[in-house]
Amino acid sequence: MTDRSGGFSIQDVIAGASVALVLIPQSVAYAELAGLPAYVGLYAGAIPPIAASFFASSPYLQTGPGAPTALLTLGALLPLAARGTPDYIAMAALLALIVGVVRILVGVLKAGGIAFLLSQPVLMAFTTGAAVLIVASQIPGALGVSGAPAGGVLAQAAWAAAH
Repeated sequence: MTDRSGGFSIQDVIAGASVALVLIPQSVAYAELAGLPAYVGLYAGAIPPIAASFFASSPYLQTGPGAPTALLTLGALLPLAARGTPDYIAMAALLALIVGVVRILVGVLKAGGIAFLLSQPVLMAFTTGAAVLIVASQIPGALGVSGAPAGGVLAQAAWAAAH
């Protein structure tokens, strides 16, 4: 929203500051959840929303980092490389580009209606599973335990709770 003189209004500034106050810590947390360095989250929180603003907004698609995206990234890349390594970061960047291209293709082909084919139980199960994994991934840090053996998120959470 701009004022009549073509500049930005005070509401635009307040909205931008409000989004930044939420998006910055959220982006850093989601990057760490995805197994990436925290600074990568700042890029993921800034670049996609700016790029998407040139096309259109959507009440259904989230542009930028999110918990399910972070968990899916972790799950897809963890078998391929160790967290935080240059190879892991490069694969995460490539994955983000592929997902972006697919999203553009879905938009161009007007294929967004495919999302309505997912049943409510499938969506609820995905959300519940994501919540369990998010909580489990935070247990070692919350308990101040380090040195968990390599393994899945749930195994590391169990090890941290036991020690």
